[in-house]
Amino acid sequence: MVAYGRSPSALKILPAVLVIVGETHAEAEENKALLDSLVHAESGMPNLSIRLGIDVSSFDLDAPLPEIAETNQSQSSRAGLVELARRNNLTLRQLATLVGGYGGLQMVGTADEIADTMHSYADWVWMRTA
Repeated sequence: MVAYGRSPSALKILPAVLVIVGETHAEAEENKALLDSLVHAESGMPNLSIRLGIDVSSFDLDAPLPEIAETNQSQSSRAGLVELARRNNLTLRQLATLVGGYGGLQMVGTADEIADTMHSYADWVWMRTA
């Protein structure tokens, strides 16, 4: 940073951020939709099984998530997925596709929108750690 005439404290790192940029916000959302459409439900089934704490491979992919017994799996993660599936009436295929994609921090928008989001996020992280 010093070599570029900036303070070393000006460097902010956002690890594991998926950035999807478009000329317009709508174009960025279309790009995200395209990436999401490339995820196959079958690739998300192992992750879904782990997160729910139950083997879902025998369930009907095109039916809603059936009632499943409580497990010792992470209760908040499990409850969040079950609630999402119920609230949005997702099929198992849709839920597996969702968890089979990128599950980390995503920033979608124009270059300016993403720069603003990164700046806000870096400030938020700095305030929480200061």
